[in-house]
Order: sequence, then structure tokens, then C-alpha cells
Amino acid sequence: MRPGRCGRPMWPRCARRHRLPQAGRLWSNERDCPLSSGICPPIGSMELTTQTQLAYFAALLIGLALGALVGFFTHFTHGLTVGLLIPGLVAAHFGWRCLQEYRAFTAGPTLPGAVIEVRDVPSNERGTITHEVPVVRYRDSGGVERELLGPAASGWQSGDRVRVMPGSAGAPARAQQPKQLRGGAIAMMLFGTFHLSLGAWFVLDSLLARPPSPAPVPAAKPGDGKRRRRALRAAQAQ
Repeated sequence: MRPGRCGRPMWPRCARRHRLPQAGRLWSNERDCPLSSGICPPIGSMELTTQTQLAYFAALLIGLALGALVGFFTHFTHGLTVGLLIPGLVAAHFGWRCLQEYRAFTAGPTLPGAVIEVRDVPSNERGTITHEVPVVRYRDSGGVERELLGPAASGWQSGDRVRVMPGSAGAPARAQQPKQLRGGAIAMMLFGTFHLSLGAWFVLDSLLARPPSPAPVPAAKPGDGKRRRRALRAAQAQ
């Protein structure tokens, strides 16, 4: 996979077929770009909040499976700790990513845009598998009307309002909905805090737990030795 002149990724076969150079220049109008005209199928990245949801539920399943194995072979508390830490770390990681993306779109210069259609684009080189990608229209700082492909699996519909971060040298423009990013950051931080705090509590409890002290040996009473010898003699005589 390598980018074309508009900065969007393309399939290597299409790059060789159309003899397009690597990134280095941007088209003055994205409508003139071969990727926008449909010559080469673009590869749209999945929307961040969708990635977050999929990664979190996958981490829950993986943590459940690994925790069950660890608990079966070692101790129940160790398995519970593993089952809590795995989704907690994943949720904290993606919550931080959503927060960083939200801050980038709220603190930096962005432009208003709108989804004009949802287009089916190929997911593989042969085009046998497709996925939906929103097409976003916006006006740049110079008043020129442009279009770009939004993230895949975003759930955006025609008419939805989005924010567009203008592209820079070597980086194409991209669109996001800050409300979705804020909601994803809050949800993942809540879930991540719950899993991590509970898992860390089990870790600290196992590390700081004192080994059980041995049971005290009862002191021998006077006459115990004589009674034992008599019992042994009686057993031998029988």
C-alpha cells in the first residue's frame, strides 16, 4: 500500500496500473484526483470510536479466556486479576486516543463540513468486498469547495454535520465528529478506571498478603508418654 498524489492510500496493483507517483504533491482540486474519480479504490481507515468499541469487546473476550486459564492452573484470584487488567488497559489506551483526537479537533483550526452521500468502496483489490464510506464536502480557507472520504464504519448519514481538519504537507485532510470522540473518551475512561482499579487492588492484595503462620504445636501434657507406651504394648500383645 502506498499513497497517491492526493495523500490517500491505494492498492499497489492500482498504483502500478495507473503509473501514479508516490506522495509529494497534492492535487489542487480533490475532484481531479484519480482516487476521488474512482480510478483506484481508496482504503478508508475505520472510525476511531468504532475501533474503540471493537477493541474493548475483543479485550473482554480475551481477558475472560485468559483469566479462566490462569485461574484454572494457578489460583482464582490470579485469573480474575488477568481478566480485569486486559480490558482495563485496552479501554485506557483507546480512551486516551479518543481524548487526544478530540483535543486536536477542538483546539486546532477546523472547518465545518457536511456528509453529502455514503459511497460503497472496495475493501480488496478485486472489489468483491465493499464497505460504506461517507463523502464529506467542505470549503477550505480560500473558499474552494472540496470533498474528502470520511472514516469507514462511522455510521454517518447524509446530512450529518462534521468538522474537517485541513491537510498539511504530506497529510491529507480528515473529518471527525467531536461529540463522538468525547463520548468515546468518557466511556472508555470510566470502564478503564473500573477494570484497572479493581485489577490493581487484586495485584496489591496478592503482593502485600502475608503468608499464613504455621499452627502452634500443642504442648505435651504430663503422663502422655506413659499412656502412649502402654497403648503400644497392648497393641503388640494383641
